[in-house]
Amino acid sequence: MYGFKKPAKNDDIILFSHNGLSSEEAGWEFKKQFFLHVYNYRGGTNELFSESYNDFSVKDRLDPWKGPYPQNSIFVDKWSKRKVLLRTGPFDRQYEMQDFALPDLEREKPKHGDDGPRNHMPYGLQ
Repeated sequence: MYGFKKPAKNDDIILFSHNGLSSEEAGWEFKKQFFLHVYNYRGGTNELFSESYNDFSVKDRLDPWKGPYPQNSIFVDKWSKRKVLLRTGPFDRQYEMQDFALPDLEREKPKHGDDGPRNHMPYGLQ
């Protein structure tokens, strides 16, 4: 997928597989069943509101892989002062067919609520 330049619409030969989807899209369609229970990305709403929707990236060549999380959105947990990585979107659209692009749901949500870490402790310990 990386060294291979994506064929343009006006090329002579375009590779197809899986019922007329271009092969990168077919890979996503195949893996989508696996991703759905992890994070339901816009399930069933893709074609609403006359939205043109492509499952594969439109760029010719993908950028070098920087890791499964966008590095710019690092957020510090209020109570434990621990750095938590947030995703900006569900996945990076280009890289989401790879296994290690799966979201780390544990690190994504803040560890404690607004009232602090002692929220659910027994009464004597608060």
